[in-house]
Amino acid sequence: MLYAAIESKQDLPGKKILESFEIKFPEALYATWTLKNNTIWEASFLWEKKEHTALFSSGGQWIETHSYLPLGTVPMVVQKKFNKDYPRNQVKHIFILRKPEGVFYEFLIRLGNKQYKVRYNSNGEMKEQLFV
Repeated sequence: MLYAAIESKQDLPGKKILESFEIKFPEALYATWTLKNNTIWEASFLWEKKEHTALFSSGGQWIETHSYLPLGTVPMVVQKKFNKDYPRNQVKHIFILRKPEGVFYEFLIRLGNKQYKVRYNSNGEMKEQLFV
């Protein structure tokens, strides 16, 4: 696996983080790393023919992975609940979010001049709504 930093002056993450990444995503390609908030390392990479972003703590613990998702691939139970709660034509982006506690579907929507993130679990239960 070859790693790259966004800027040549930037360091790559430590050994624990790289080992955790290798274990979690053994077939990942083209990983680039960015340090966020001086404590979280973000890896952007190609895996299973899709672009993904994964977050790792400075100690090497995997936090989450997310990738774009077409609306037609969201589980029907989640789609139905979302369509009941919000206008479908207001969707800007959809992400699948994998975390240690489960899989979530995050919709980025625009209502009027406000933008929101709405998160559902795989059973269609709304877990979070954030103004962004």
